[in-house]
Formats: sequence, C-alpha cells, structure tokens
Amino acid sequence: MSSSIFFISVLLFSLCKSFTSLVKFILRYFIFIMAIVNEIAFLISFLDYSLLAYRRATDFCMLILYSATL
Repeated sequence: MSSSIFFISVLLFSLCKSFTSLVKFILRYFIFIMAIVNEIAFLISFLDYSLLAYRRATDFCMLILYSATL
C-alpha cells in the first residue's frame, strides 16, 4: 500500500514539475513572439505614415510646380 502511495506522489510531483517547465517554456517564447509581432505592427504603421507624408509632400510639390507654370 505504501509503495503505491509513494508511486502516486512521485507521479504527481513529476507531472507538476513538467507542467511548470512547460509553462515557463511557453511564457518565454510567447514574450519573444509578441515582441516580433509588435515590431511588425510598428513597421507597418511607420511605413503607412511615411507613405502618407510622401504623398502629401509630392502633392505639395505638384501644387507649387503647377502654379509656377501658369
């Protein structure tokens, strides 16, 4: 009887240890993946604003150049 209780306690301890290791592993890489996703989102928004500013600059230059030809 005591050997089966010992076996169950060892099994529970190993399951708890494995679960803890799995959670640490997931959290470590989850933070890494979230950092990559945030960087990609930042680059997309930065490029969007850069293209918007470029379009406004070209529209402004076209306005200046067009009025100069009149």
